Amino acid sequence: MTALTINFTAHAAPVAGDAWAHLEQIVPAEVDDYASLKDVHDLWLAAATGKSAELLRASNCPVEFSGDTILIHLGFYVWPSYPDLQFSLSAALGEINAGRKIAKPREFSLFVDNRSNIDLDFYMEQVSVTWESPTFDRFGAAIRPPGYTVIDGVTIKFDTEVFGAVRITGTAVGFHHVVTMTIEKPVTAIEDPPPAQLPDDDMVITGVNPYVQDQDSVKIESLENTLAVTWQDGDKTENEQLRLVIPKCVSALLAMCPDMFRTIVLICSETSTTTVYFNACNGEIISEVPGKDPRSFCSVLPSSGATANPWGVGTFDPEAFA
Repeated sequence: MTALTINFTAHAAPVAGDAWAHLEQIVPAEVDDYASLKDVHDLWLAAATGKSAELLRASNCPVEFSGDTILIHLGFYVWPSYPDLQFSLSAALGEINAGRKIAKPREFSLFVDNRSNIDLDFYMEQVSVTWESPTFDRFGAAIRPPGYTVIDGVTIKFDTEVFGAVRITGTAVGFHHVVTMTIEKPVTAIEDPPPAQLPDDDMVITGVNPYVQDQDSVKIESLENTLAVTWQDGDKTENEQLRLVIPKCVSALLAMCPDMFRTIVLICSETSTTTVYFNACNGEIISEVPGKDPRSFCSVLPSSGATANPWGVGTFDPEAFA
């Protein structure tokens, strides 16, 4: 269990019931779970240039290897009821980074069922409301779309009770964090008991023990992790929990077959940190680039750069997590 407390200069203490915080994991579209033509091309290119295609990390897989340790990075948002709310974060497994404050464009539809106000799930700025349907009173008579007022960035109050559907656009203000889970999956040597009698009395064994088989540790299945955010609401301590979605590529790596994990661990420890590009026709060296291939499981998952991992790892770009 790890915990992280986020402290800011808060507004005046809110009225009981006004303070809240919501958790949202950054989960890419389901189609991103499958290999793309780019992934296939990268695998082919690696094999064609003498690299291990087995080591290539898919662009949507937030995993890195460090020796026989697997590091899994998952991004998430915290949406407080107002930007200066003091809250703390904890994870059942892993460490949470300090995070950063964000302002993310959001657009969504809500249904107003004979009400004069609706509550938002985010603190929002620059809010705009557009009616997506005709508007009616509770007796079914058509009425003119009412005006509205945004209260404290979290409530939209209409001039009158109304029935209809609205489209809300604005900028949600919250925080972006990454939880890093560390899974130990060491390579072990399992020794089988020798048979009661050797098959050949004249057989001489030297140098190796034929009853020792290298293989990795027991497969890790059904990995789960839960986040929690805690805040003070008047005199009460409140919290919200979120069970994280584990990427399919992570589950596949943790359940990796014997010997395959051992191969990756050994290659990661022995692979050169210099990439050499050469002309395949005449063998001339074109360039030498220091550092391991950033696309490899052996390299650290980039925490900066123009492109962020779809699971919310890397430089925060609101457009990348639409």
